[in-house]
Amino acid sequence: MGVEYFAGWYPEYPTKWHEPGGMDWREKYPERIPMFGEANSQETMDADIALAASHGVDFFSILWYPNASAERNVEKINKAVRWFMDSPNARYMKFMLEITNHAPFNVKTKGEWDEIAKFAAEAMKHPSYLKIDGRPALKIHGGGQFMDDLSHDAAKANEILESFRKIVKAAVGEEPIISVGLTQAIAIKDTGLKDINMDFSMEYADMPALPYSDDDYPYALMAETFRLDRLARTADTVPFVAVGWNPRPWRCDGAAFAFPTREEWKGVLESVKKRLGRAFAPRLSEKGRHMPKGLYNLRLERIRRGRLHGAQQIGRQYEA
Repeated sequence: MGVEYFAGWYPEYPTKWHEPGGMDWREKYPERIPMFGEANSQETMDADIALAASHGVDFFSILWYPNASAERNVEKINKAVRWFMDSPNARYMKFMLEITNHAPFNVKTKGEWDEIAKFAAEAMKHPSYLKIDGRPALKIHGGGQFMDDLSHDAAKANEILESFRKIVKAAVGEEPIISVGLTQAIAIKDTGLKDINMDFSMEYADMPALPYSDDDYPYALMAETFRLDRLARTADTVPFVAVGWNPRPWRCDGAAFAFPTREEWKGVLESVKKRLGRAFAPRLSEKGRHMPKGLYNLRLERIRRGRLHGAQQIGRQYEA
């Protein structure tokens, strides 16, 4: 079971704690101040790993942004990968790279993807990098954007993916397992994704398209949207659940949702657990390739006992 990790909370002013005009919104929303670090840093990463691992999280999917020059703070955000690898707590869980290719961080050429592959290969050498059946896992954040940037040319996409796999295999000895992010609104037949050699698909945060409201929509509405999305997907995917979406006091043009109660959250996890047990069984994919059996063993109850015990001990130090 993995959790998305975004390290966008840098300490330099103006930070994301400030509204336009400079007002610090922590004074208005004190309940949203993190308990273990208000800015991303090595110390914050150390605490995040310990607390996540001690509560059953197996890996972080770390959002990493290509074309760092496209936005002035990206180099700060991308430090998360190095912070994880340098953490003394890294042995308690795993991490994988999520190549975040949405605008303005588009990747349009094979040369650019080859450079990303070289960076990824170095990260994959870390002993805590996530591997499935011995193969390092990686996600391309936006599958639709990936194809848009290649003018929906499936042959070009496959050339890029093949080169990516060769670069990684030359460096770490195994081909990577490559996933792409698909939202409910993106039909594979419309983007050309059905013709590319991806290994499986994943999700990110495809929220219900609802109009703005001064009041928060109920969490149950969002949970039902994701439940229907999971039912519509094939077994060649890893299910996604959202803890919540409420960007206030940041700009919010669409829907904002209330956070789940403990019972609502438990119900969502149990729903995913049933889905995993019922639909995710080893089989031949439509492309005639065996999906890696490790994908079907991602059960919510699969907490690695030996590592969890040590993580719980270090986690208690932070909680204290």
